Amino acid sequence: MKLIKTGSFAVIILIFMCVLWIPFKLTLSSGHTIEVKSPAGEPIVGAHINHSWDQYPPSVSGEARYTTDQSGRAVLDSHNVKTNLNSIISGAIHNFLTYGIHASYKSDETIVIWLKGYNPYILKTKSTLSEGFL
Repeated sequence: MKLIKTGSFAVIILIFMCVLWIPFKLTLSSGHTIEVKSPAGEPIVGAHINHSWDQYPPSVSGEARYTTDQSGRAVLDSHNVKTNLNSIISGAIHNFLTYGIHASYKSDETIVIWLKGYNPYILKTKSTLSEGFL
């Protein structure tokens, strides 16, 4: 009976170890359509949009720049990464050992609109999407 319990425990550990390595898609930033308009409601052509994203474990980040078209719109791409639980768990442990209680374990996304004659406008940080005029 003891051999069966030991064998069952070994099988459970083996299955758990295998699950840690199964790859899956992690979305770092979802796609957005940004429309930039003046206070009068006119589309603004040529506004610059900076889109950046970070995923702390497994330490992936990136940045893309866009410019609004004739209709004042820019389509921001979605960004994904293939990862596994082992990478996320080991990254979280590394972050905690490196930064202690100040470690981050989440995704960050920032969208900033730059337009000549205006202050930079932060449209989105983390998971908050705001609306407003430049």
